[in-house]
Formats: sequence, C-alpha cells, structure tokens
Amino acid sequence: MQRSALAFVACMTLGLRIANAQAVVAGDSSLTPRLRLVPQSSDTTLADILESKDGTRLVTHDRRYAPRLWDAKTLKLLCTLGGANSPVSAVYFSPDGKQILTKGTKEIQLWDSLRAKKIWTVPVVDKEKEEITAATFSPDGKKIAFTSRYGIVRVLSTNNPGDIKELKGLTIWTNSVCFAGNDKVVAGGEDKMAIAWNANTGEKLYEIPIGDKFVRWINADSAGTTVLVTTLSGEAMAVDGPTGKPLYSKPHYIGSRNEELLTDMAAKFVNSDESQIVCAGVDGTLNIFNARTGAHVRDLKGHTAFVREIRVSANGERLATYGDDERMILWETDKVEPNFFDPKEYGPTAGAFSSDSNGWWLGFMSGSIRRFDLRDGSVRGEQLGGTVPLNHVRFLGSDRLQLWGQLSYSEPGIGSLQEPRFKELAKKGIDPEFAVGQSNVSDIGRYAFTVKGQGFSTSGSLSVADLWTGEIIIGPTDLFVME
Repeated sequence: MQRSALAFVACMTLGLRIANAQAVVAGDSSLTPRLRLVPQSSDTTLADILESKDGTRLVTHDRRYAPRLWDAKTLKLLCTLGGANSPVSAVYFSPDGKQILTKGTKEIQLWDSLRAKKIWTVPVVDKEKEEITAATFSPDGKKIAFTSRYGIVRVLSTNNPGDIKELKGLTIWTNSVCFAGNDKVVAGGEDKMAIAWNANTGEKLYEIPIGDKFVRWINADSAGTTVLVTTLSGEAMAVDGPTGKPLYSKPHYIGSRNEELLTDMAAKFVNSDESQIVCAGVDGTLNIFNARTGAHVRDLKGHTAFVREIRVSANGERLATYGDDERMILWETDKVEPNFFDPKEYGPTAGAFSSDSNGWWLGFMSGSIRRFDLRDGSVRGEQLGGTVPLNHVRFLGSDRLQLWGQLSYSEPGIGSLQEPRFKELAKKGIDPEFAVGQSNVSDIGRYAFTVKGQGFSTSGSLSVADLWTGEIIIGPTDLFVME
C-alpha cells in the first residue's frame, strides 16, 4: 500500500511549548549548540505516515510541507525531503521501501531512503499550465507513472528518468493512476472514463466507460488481474485487467469530504490473496465482496455514520476505518466483530499499519506520534523529535543566541532602518525589518536578527546577519528547533 495517510481531522490547533537553550551563530567554536536548527515550514499537524517494507524507515508529512524521513528504530531524523519548487502534496515508498517518491504540483522527486539522499527531480514540461495530480510506482518499483490536470499521463524508468513516454487519450483533469501489473498503466479522471496503456510502448489497450461519472481512484491487484475504479458518484466498478471487460458494479459511499480533500476512500482489495474487496455503505456498514464475481461475502457493522477513510494492512488481513461518528475501528477481514480503538490522545490526523501488519501508527494534531502493538496492546508513544517554533530570540554576549519556542499571535514591531547595512542585506533577500535595540543587536553591535511570526500559524521566520561584513548567517527561513 503506497499511500498510507489517515486525514482524520482537517483543522489545526495552536499550542504553547517552551524550548530554552543556546545556539552558537558565530565566535567561539568550542561552544557546542544544545539545539539543532532545522529550516522547515510546518503546521505541526501530521497528515501522512508511512513505514517502509523492511520497517527501517518512517516518513511523516504534514501536507503542503516537506516530508521528513526518520530511522524507524531510533526515531532519529535522517533528512527533510525538501528542495521542491512547489508544495508537496503526497509521498510514497517504493514497494521494496528502498526509494521514496514525493509529488509536488510542479515536479516529482525520487529519494534513496537508505542513504537519505535525493536521486533526481523531474519537472513538468509546461510550468505555467501543468499541475501534477497523481503518481505511483509499478509493483516491481522500476517504473513511475504520473498525471497532470490536462490529462497527460507519463511513464518513466526510475533508473533513466530522462526517457519519458507520454500516454495519450485523456484530455482534462486526471485524478488517479495505477499500474495493473508491471507493464500496464490505468488512469482516469474527469473525462468520465479510464484508459489502459502498455507501459513499455505507450499503446492504448482499452477504454473503461464510466457513464456520466468522474473517476476518483483506481486500484488494481498485484498481478493486474482485476482493476477497481471508484467514482465520485458513489460507485465501485470492477473490470478484467487483461481485457477491460466489465465484471460488476457495487455501491460505495465516499462522503463529501473526499471530493476536495486529499483523503483516501477508494474501494480496496483485501485478504492475503487479494480475493475480496471492501466497499462502504451510506450508513457506515462495510461490505465485503468477491473480487472477481462480486458475490456478497459478509458485512462489517460498527459505524453509525458514513466512513471517512479506509486503511488496509500490508498483508490484507486487517482494516482500519474512521467514520463521521468519530469512531476508529480496527477489523480483521475474516471476522465481523468490530474492535473499537482508543487513540489515547485527542485529535488523530494520520494513521498507517506497520509493514509487518502487527502495528498501528497514529499521528496527532500536536505533532506527536504513537505506535500501537496490535498483538499485546502495548503502546509506544513518541514525540518523534518534536518541533517547536521559534518566536523569541535575544543575544547573550557577542556570539550566542537564546531561543524561545513561545507562540506569538502578532507581528514583531518594525525597527529602525537607519543602519545602511540593513538596506544592503535587503538586496540579498533579507527583509530589513531589524530593530536596533539591545535585544536585537549583539552587545558589540555586530550581529542582528529578526523574527517574524506568521499570523496564527505555528511558525516564525528567523534571519541573522553580520552587520560588519553584510553577510547573512542564518535565514531567512521558517525555523523550527529539534529537541
């Protein structure tokens, strides 16, 4: 399962946490910073969690900002998957977990998850008009397919990103793309149909007519035997993967939130052999059907309102659901009994099964994360290197800064611009809003800084400059501090 996010709560809360320590910006090199400064934009609300197949890497992501890659065992931050020229809206592990794909609106990037290094970046052709809407790995991890708002579908090799094949047939916004096996790509969106192509030659194989409906998600089993198309009109349609022949159609209520938000309510394959699918009813009942025949297998009852999201474990034997009734339920796909789950903390916003299917990761609005062992019920709670926004700074002597993580609700006052050096710094990208008072300039008058809050967001922009040389030491950057 490539995309493992559980966007339970869309709102953001403001908290207050204090981080008081010193960080060296110049001067005595023997002084060791007690804090590590990490340039990063974030709203601290986790919206994505993914664990690699081997269980060694973890990705967390608050959508629109750069994802973070962690060592899943030590919970040390390895790197920020940044450097994109557009907001990152989704992130995916390759099937073997060795690579990571990030999807921005204007480019896709491939990363080596073991070395925490960027491999390549592929931008859109027309930066003014194109916008990437979906992306995915092939089952063997050797190919990537991605789509744009104008119906353009492209396929490339992970080892040779310059050799891009363009698959033609769609004309407008494309919502979803998937591989049906390693050599077939299926995509669809607002053209009211889906199309399958040969991923190696670009040849169009068949069309899947949807009627007067928009395609929202497309999934296929690992072998490409069955393709499952979920529409915005509340329907799951199954077709034969090799031929495109329609097999059956089932009701599948996705809820109004899924028309706009980056949630995932697609009908999905379940069981270790992917022999069944799960659909959702308007009353919150989960319906299990035979994946090839559409025959009814069983109903899973526990929700009292429609389901917002569905997660499937890697082995296909567990489900996690969250409903509009604010109930979180974990299911075993071969049983009808619901296991009502207590998150242990208010505001779960992201969730994913562990790679071995025995753990359940939950992220929260506070930025904290917990791993629940589904075998013995034990809980591993982590702040995961929790971030604290820096909104207060002052100099200690001539070469040290003291940083606070206290949230500010207003913009700092604009200081005097009489110092000519401030204007020179402005040409280098620093907003010259420095105050000249003792709290903003070091005691020998050499170093100056500014901290600008961002309204009601939990971030602040820090800049530090050497007024004697005109050089920028830190910033301007959205700054968080890692504990």
